[in-house]
Amino acid sequence: MPEKKSVLQRSEEHSGFIHLRNS
Repeated sequence: MPEKKSVLQRSEEHSGFIHLRNS
């Protein structure tokens, strides 16, 4: 299921982006 993997990867990227912005 590449779609589910894509969603998970996107969620991880989003989390990292927020963490970077919060820093």
